[in-house]
Amino acid sequence: MEPAWGLINAVESFGGAAHIWIYPRLIRSFSELGIETIYSNASSEVEIAEQVYLEQVWVAATDSTGVCAFSRLAFSPTDYADGLKILRDMDASPSTLIDMGRNVLTVERELNMLYGFDETHDRLPMKFTEIEVPVEIHAGKKCNLEGVLNKYYSVRRHTSVSKALSSLPRLD
Repeated sequence: MEPAWGLINAVESFGGAAHIWIYPRLIRSFSELGIETIYSNASSEVEIAEQVYLEQVWVAATDSTGVCAFSRLAFSPTDYADGLKILRDMDASPSTLIDMGRNVLTVERELNMLYGFDETHDRLPMKFTEIEVPVEIHAGKKCNLEGVLNKYYSVRRHTSVSKALSSLPRLD
């Protein structure tokens, strides 16, 4: 299992039900379909953690606008801000959207904590972390989540809006 995909499934607010199509940029093999993925085999744990968090922020931001999260593959942050201005007369910028996404993730995490779910629940089933893949191209591999998970918590606490904006794809 790719570390970014394992991480998103471990830390998603709604559990390990992260839909693959909402996060296609986290899966390296999707580059074969023409999708710009966010990391390579040479990416560090910090880079993977940063990209996973920023993908979560951007999905939360687009969801907050009432727009399908899949549209992120076609539109830029500026497009969403312009759309809010036109449709809702809302003076938004890409950084406003990023703030919205971060706030949503924070509230989701706090709600989960009220129901008894904390960082100790950010785990994958044993079959992904302790049992090696038996065949095919990933044979002998398993998802080592601990290092990247710790980096993710640090990134989540310290990521700035400017860093978030600079990492989003630009289509214009």
